[in-house]
Amino acid sequence: MKKGLEHIIDLKSFKFEGNVLDIGEENYGIVYNLFKRNEEDNNTVDYIEGNENKKDIEKGYYNNVVLFFYLSTLWGEKDREKVLKDAYEFLDPKGAIHIWDISKFNNKILNEDIKLLLPKEEIKKIKVKDYNIIKDYSKKDALNLLERFFEIKVIQDWNDIYYISAQKREDIINEGAASRNKLKVYTQQFSNKVFKGFHKGFKFPL
Repeated sequence: MKKGLEHIIDLKSFKFEGNVLDIGEENYGIVYNLFKRNEEDNNTVDYIEGNENKKDIEKGYYNNVVLFFYLSTLWGEKDREKVLKDAYEFLDPKGAIHIWDISKFNNKILNEDIKLLLPKEEIKKIKVKDYNIIKDYSKKDALNLLERFFEIKVIQDWNDIYYISAQKREDIINEGAASRNKLKVYTQQFSNKVFKGFHKGFKFPL
């Protein structure tokens, strides 16, 4: 991660449709703020912290599952795969997963300030830290794991921060088949046209 850049994510026009489940270790309140713009609806937004309270969550109920700067905090691939499998089970058949995260490279540390522009002119700042110099986890790794459970629909990235939206598959692909096809579709370079420069962050589609 380059130093001296201002990390701004513009979420003012982002909107969830239907019920939302937020999975993470730290409840930033971001998902709730994005959900509030639909407060006239009768949908719900729920939050679970890591593996806690999973038994209380109804499977096949949610239209959206959100992982907000969470997968990269986990240590190993098995832990991340377990979270994605849980997300798959919590989603309804046409549900989608939304991931915001940051790449963490070997021999590097993270100590990043991120400003989030939310609906109703709200602004929230979060700090992303990871001092484990041997951890290595990138957008490419996230896509490899997602492939078994979800069909990738949207990928946007800027300065090692990325957003992925993916739809639940009808059936989970077996691990061997997924490994043979890793990054079969996603090796291309994605356009940076949606990104407005180092200090303006990026916007997400409606």
